[in-house]
Amino acid sequence: MTLKPHGHNFVWPGWQSAIAMLGLEELSGLVRKAFDRGLIHRSEMSFQDFRSDLRYALKHPDKPWPLGDGEFAPFEDTIGELSGWYAFSPERREPEAPWGDPLPGLAEPAVNPFRGVGRNDPCPCGSGRKFKRCCLQ
Repeated sequence: MTLKPHGHNFVWPGWQSAIAMLGLEELSGLVRKAFDRGLIHRSEMSFQDFRSDLRYALKHPDKPWPLGDGEFAPFEDTIGELSGWYAFSPERREPEAPWGDPLPGLAEPAVNPFRGVGRNDPCPCGSGRKFKRCCLQ
């Protein structure tokens, strides 16, 4: 119950993969709970897939990652690695907002139109009522 985040998240599939590929069989009960709670969506994988990966890792402790060589490896140079990713490439541009400037008037200071008006003062709208009973509500 204390596992977070409580909803579907991309962390969960990676978490269960790490447990399987490291051969941490003693944590398979927690992984089962994550699957039962829907934290790992069925369209991504099933608990049986996890068990299969775990069995493979336990049978092949010298090479627990069944995918091709280099598929899972630490970064030698993080900046060099990420610079090749599309999200960090110069070709990627943020889409322009269809409504124009996303923060119009940001360069102008904010002005409080009711500055100096007390709760019991007449309302500036001209209704004749007290501010607290009119526009302050």
